[in-house]
Amino acid sequence: MFTVAWGGNQFTPLLGLYRDIDALSTGAVDLLLGAYVLGIMPALLLGGPASDRWGRRPLMLPAPILAIIASVLLAVGSGSPAVLFVGRIFSGLALGLAMVVGGSWIKELSSPRSTPRPTPPRARVARPSA
Repeated sequence: MFTVAWGGNQFTPLLGLYRDIDALSTGAVDLLLGAYVLGIMPALLLGGPASDRWGRRPLMLPAPILAIIASVLLAVGSGSPAVLFVGRIFSGLALGLAMVVGGSWIKELSSPRSTPRPTPPRARVARPSA
């Protein structure tokens, strides 16, 4: 979760640099931020109910893969607003899944009812000898 969260936020400070160095307009930079929101919203809204239905692990496993794809796209795509846009969507998807599914999973794993209780030893029943 930490790695996905880091990947989701490491490129946000670069939005100002895209405007200053790559000469992107303020509207284009705002669109890149909007792309992030476009990715995070469905992950937040659908990730929780989907993980309740199919389990935490199947929905959490794609998050690091999506984060890697996003980081690669954002690292190599500084000259292409379209590549940055797609990278920001992937980043939002990854972070949304990590937040909602990973947060639920951590809560489940740390709650007292998820820890197995020791079973009491069985009482031995005395059987009459024949």
